[in-house]
Amino acid sequence: VCFCRALYYIVTMVWSFFYFFNSFHSQLPWTKCDYAASLVLNSSRNLTEICENDTTQFYWYNRAVRASSSISESGDVSWQLSLILLLSWIIIYLCIVKGIQSSGKVLYFSALFLYIILFAMLFRGVSLEGAGDGLALLFTPHWKLLYDPHVWLVAAAQIYYSTGLAFGSIIMFASYYEPPEKSKGHVNLLRDTLIVVLANSATSLIAGITVFSILGYKSRQTRLHPSQIASGPSLAFILFSDALSLMPGAPFWSVVFFLMLIFLALDSQFGNMETIITDIYDALESKYTWVKKPIISGAREKNG
Repeated sequence: VCFCRALYYIVTMVWSFFYFFNSFHSQLPWTKCDYAASLVLNSSRNLTEICENDTTQFYWYNRAVRASSSISESGDVSWQLSLILLLSWIIIYLCIVKGIQSSGKVLYFSALFLYIILFAMLFRGVSLEGAGDGLALLFTPHWKLLYDPHVWLVAAAQIYYSTGLAFGSIIMFASYYEPPEKSKGHVNLLRDTLIVVLANSATSLIAGITVFSILGYKSRQTRLHPSQIASGPSLAFILFSDALSLMPGAPFWSVVFFLMLIFLALDSQFGNMETIITDIYDALESKYTWVKKPIISGAREKNG
């Protein structure tokens, strides 16, 4: 499970880096049509028509995803995305090179910096015109949906996903706790569990307010209902990039937003990769005593 999640987050990290690097322009590149640097999504459609209808979506599929005209065509290899992929893995390696000791120190900075960016986006989002429309959609209850089992399924999946339950990372991190006799009373599992759960719910609420306020702003600009705009990966890389391009000081807010996504993906990768490396090391250590953790991840801590 962690292996599949690691693949997902590394791709998200690559896309975030791609948009981050391309945000350092006075005019954001997804606000204009760059035919020379684009691929053809579908040869049966006019390229000009595709771009003029939605420049942000055009940029996403042609420059970031580089979608081919059909599933039977693999397309070419993007040297830009390949280098960004290499850069992403190098950063992750350097962060976990000493195992939990190094990744823990990086998390202190990345997590705190992530909250700084999140609150900056929050204050900017709620100050936008139309933010109230999005917040009304977020906080207006629809009691009939409580009878829909799909809603409970999605809610449960979100809690499991955001807290890391059943993925192995929680068990892995808990294995680094020292026994009470060694920790001198500093370790309190119940307290730490409550902090993680409450911090997770509070962060989700703050992020929800930020997202829906910008959805309301985008809704006011496009005259569409917030629920009709976007969801999934397109929410971040199409909707948000488009909404950010409409804000005053668009390049700055674009850099801030995609930097936040990079840190989100990076922090998530720590748990995924540490779990994978720990599982492989524990499985091989009992059979092959010569296997050391530096061979697997470069970690040099004695207790794994």
